[in-house]
Amino acid sequence: MVDDIKMWVDVLAPIATVVLSLIVYHSNKVSEARETRRRQREEQLRQPSKVAAWFSQDRCLNPVSLENASNMPVYEVVITFVRTSGASCAKGEEFMGDNLLRRKHALLPPGRYSLEVPLGDLLGGGAYPGVEIAFTCADGTNWIRRANGKLEQIEERPFAYYQITIPCDYDALVGGFASSCG
Repeated sequence: MVDDIKMWVDVLAPIATVVLSLIVYHSNKVSEARETRRRQREEQLRQPSKVAAWFSQDRCLNPVSLENASNMPVYEVVITFVRTSGASCAKGEEFMGDNLLRRKHALLPPGRYSLEVPLGDLLGGGAYPGVEIAFTCADGTNWIRRANGKLEQIEERPFAYYQITIPCDYDALVGGFASSCG
C-alpha cells in the first residue's frame, strides 16, 4: 500500500509541477499583456490629457480659458460652445460646419490662453454654456474633450470631422497668436 502511494506520488508530482508551471506562465503573460496595454494607453493619453477648455470665472472680458499643459503644441484646434442642461451636455456635432458657436485655431502652443464668446446664444431656458475642444496631437491622433470633461478619440482630423471648409480664417487667442489661412 505504501509502495502504491509512493508510486502515484512519483507519477503525479512531475505532472502537477508541469501543470502549475503552465498556469503560472499563463498568468504572468496575461499580467504582462495587461501592463503593456496600460503603459501604451498612458503614453497615448500623455498629451491629450493635458489639453482642456473651460469657462473661467472672469466672464466679463474673455470668459473661456484654453490650456495646453504639455510641452508640444496641438494642431487644428476647434473650440465649440455648447449648451448644457442638468447632467446632459450637447455635443459639437449638433453644429456642423463653420458657425458663430465655433472657433478655429491652426495650433494651440503650450500655455494658457483665453477667448471671447457669444454668451447670449448659449444662455437661457435653464441651460448654461459649455466648451468642447477638438485637436490633433503631435503624434497625429485626434481628440475631443467634451464639455463634461470626457476625452474621446476621433478618427478624422477636427476640421474634417466638423466639416469646416479650408481655407479658412483662424480666430485669435488672447495671450497667444493670430494668423490667417487662405
